[in-house]
Amino acid sequence: MKTKTFDCVEMQRKIRDSFWIESNGDIKKLNEIIDRELSTSDLFKRINEKKERELVQA
Repeated sequence: MKTKTFDCVEMQRKIRDSFWIESNGDIKKLNEIIDRELSTSDLFKRINEKKERELVQA
């Protein structure tokens, strides 16, 4: 029986490395890439919506 493992740290490292390579080491460009990726992230949108609902209820 094969056991599949998921390494979250390795996945995060690969994502960060790919963003860094895409930005050519330019911090400003890196921030733009991160902002672009966050704007298309369903998870990020759901977290923000939840925070907004909690603020309205408070």
